[in-house]
Amino acid sequence: MKLNNMKVFHFLIVFTLISSCNPTEIEDFSGDSDLSVMSFNLRYDEPADGENKWSNRKASCITMLNEVKPTVFGIQEGLHNQVSYLNDNLPNYNYVGVGRDDGHSSGEYAAIFYDETLVELIDSGDFWLSETPEYPSLGWDANNVRICTWAKLRDINKNKDFYVFNTHFDHKGKTAQKESSKLIVQKIQDITEPGLPVFITGDFNMLIGNSRLEPITTNYFSAQRFAERSDDNKSYNAFGLGIISRNIDFIFYNNSRAISYKTLVKNYGAPYISDHYPIITHFKYQ
Repeated sequence: MKLNNMKVFHFLIVFTLISSCNPTEIEDFSGDSDLSVMSFNLRYDEPADGENKWSNRKASCITMLNEVKPTVFGIQEGLHNQVSYLNDNLPNYNYVGVGRDDGHSSGEYAAIFYDETLVELIDSGDFWLSETPEYPSLGWDANNVRICTWAKLRDINKNKDFYVFNTHFDHKGKTAQKESSKLIVQKIQDITEPGLPVFITGDFNMLIGNSRLEPITTNYFSAQRFAERSDDNKSYNAFGLGIISRNIDFIFYNNSRAISYKTLVKNYGAPYISDHYPIITHFKYQ
């Protein structure tokens, strides 16, 4: 009898551990929000990804975006063909951004897409995360060229201006990560008008408590931490290949109120739409 009880006990432990590894979405709780901002690392078009390659995921990405309908979303890792696919299949959206390798169409984009029925583009630009941010360049000890794309947008219905900065930090260079944080804060100060909402989206390739992210986290709020309703799901899923999930994708903000934060963990018709889950926050202007 004791042995049977022990088996049941072990089963419950294993079941609990397995269940805790399967993230679930919180119910929709946008409330009386003014806009929604998403960050989504697409995973670059890599044929070696097998069943998870872009051609098997791209239609599901469109399904997700049509269902969620973000006002604005920033992508990471999108190659030119991926950016073009999104642009061709999302008729309400336009985008700003360039390929990081040449400032035109070569290399990964950190493009910002925006719903033209809700917002209009006022201004935009790009800068590189390096000592020479004005042109394509490798910064500090980074492994790859890195870029930040920004846009000033106007809410058509509210006549309210706001800024979005979208980026993808280096995954190896520790100096590059810290200096990139400092550069983005400085660029925001240089580019934006005081008092207007600023939203920073991206894959930062480090956890929220990392000291190299402090220039941002001491000046801007984390949507996941400060939203009135949130979840604790991890954004990086590695296509479910057994690699430990991590939370490295963030939305930061100021001069607004985060109503809800959500990690979109549904499959939308594919086992995984990327090796990162999209994250979305609904905001209210202050």
